[in-house]
Amino acid sequence: MHHNLIKELENIKKFTVLTSSNSLVYAETFIHMEKPYKNFPANSYVQTYSWGCAMHQDLNDVVIPVGIRCTEFYRVGDAHVANHVGALSTPSMILFMELTAMRCVEKYIPIGYTTVGFSVNVRHVSPAPPNAVVRVEAELVSREGRKLVFSVRTFLGERVVGEGVHERYIVSVERFLDKVRRSWP
Repeated sequence: MHHNLIKELENIKKFTVLTSSNSLVYAETFIHMEKPYKNFPANSYVQTYSWGCAMHQDLNDVVIPVGIRCTEFYRVGDAHVANHVGALSTPSMILFMELTAMRCVEKYIPIGYTTVGFSVNVRHVSPAPPNAVVRVEAELVSREGRKLVFSVRTFLGERVVGEGVHERYIVSVERFLDKVRRSWP
């Protein structure tokens, strides 16, 4: 079904579409902004991201409020456990932090743009067992042009599991994908 959606969107408007979650974010936004698509899943993961953004040519015009804070919850599944210690792995904790930061600003990012992580400096200070639900908080603490700096923290109840700083850049999806294609052998 998503393949048909992507093909139809390619015919409606010219822009780069991949069969990944990021491309569906833009496809979903385009649908809400321009034309409903009857078969798009109503409970799709992508429906809450980028909805209602306007196209901007100058990223300095994009208002992303410094101080915005977002919270998400994640279950520590089998894929998130470091088997040698039986607890939440550091890479999975970082994944949760990055996802929360990305989603926190997604609704402010113009169509055709996204954010990519480029720096993570966190400490993993306490374990979280399998099947636990952890709370992840991301706060945008500064913005310098395209660079977004977040304070990120993961909790199990009130106990801090991890904390640190995560930085993301606002990028043009088309230009970023061009770089990816040029780097592919």
